[in-house]
Order: sequence, then C-alpha cells, then structure tokens
Amino acid sequence: MRSPHGDSPDARRYHQVKLKGKWLEQAGFLTGMSLVVRVMEGCLVITTQPGSRLNEVLQQSDRLSAQSRLELEQLIQGLARKEASRGASG
Repeated sequence: MRSPHGDSPDARRYHQVKLKGKWLEQAGFLTGMSLVVRVMEGCLVITTQPGSRLNEVLQQSDRLSAQSRLELEQLIQGLARKEASRGASG
C-alpha cells in the first residue's frame, strides 16, 4: 500500500490498494460493478454486490461487440463520476 500524497512527513495519508489486470475480468469483476469489501484482521475480502441490477447488466455485456461494451463502460464511468461529484457537493 502507498499513500497518494507522496512521502512527505506532513502529508495527510490515505491508504489505497489498486487492483488491475485482465485476471479481474476473468474472476468476474467488471469495470463499473458494485463491490462489497469485508475487513478482517489482516484480510480483505472483495465480492460483487449481490442483487445489483448494474452487475447483472455488466455480466451480460459479454454478448455485446467490443465497441458496444467499451461505450457501455464509458457511460457507466461517466455516471459514477457524476454521482460521486453530486455526493461530494451535497
């Protein structure tokens, strides 16, 4: 884990874990999916949000052409950014 604020001793630190790679999709994690993170002593368990309609749509998107899937992912990312900015301002 590393801090996104550099190594400055007076920088406010937030830990982050970045997961990326084709293995995520192979494991059933698609861009835009809702996730649940369970925290236990020395352990993080990450699962998809059960019953999420968005997750169902994303899982079925493998039937789409590559271009359509890319457009769907871009739409979802745009909606997520819009929702995040709405939450930050309200």
